[in-house]
Order: sequence, then structure tokens, then C-alpha cells
Amino acid sequence: MMEFITRILGLAPDAPKTGAREAALFIFICVLFLTIFALLSGPDLVGAMTGILAVMWPSALAYMGFAFKLKADQQRAGNDGEAG
Repeated sequence: MMEFITRILGLAPDAPKTGAREAALFIFICVLFLTIFALLSGPDLVGAMTGILAVMWPSALAYMGFAFKLKADQQRAGNDGEAG
């Protein structure tokens, strides 16, 4: 089951790592935790962070989309992502 989940996320343990997908997931998780922290802290912090989160969410989602699309294109072309 875990191997299936990692393959869907593009994090196959036997695949070479470029770091783009892992970085994209890290940024997404950071934005998610910032949002949860703001919501748990109260309405004052939500009001203060609304502008910041309004910029961070689309950026994090776009970065995830580009990272996963790049890897899918590399796999479709037969390139495993290694330089050289």
C-alpha cells in the first residue's frame, strides 16, 4: 500500500531524486501548517495573515503542479531525470 501511495505522489523509493517534488511538498505542508496555526490562533491573526496566505496558496499549488508535471514529462520522454 505504501509503495502505491509513493508511486502516485511521484516519490518512488527506487527512482532518482531531483528534489523538486520533495521541495514542492515541503512548501505545501508549510503553507498548510501556517494556515492551521492562523485559524487556531484566532480571528486577529487570520485577518493579519489573509493577504500573505492569499499569495502563498496559489504559489505553493503552482509549484507542486510544475514539479509533478516536469517529472511526468521526463518519464514520458524516457529521461529518468539524471543529468549528463
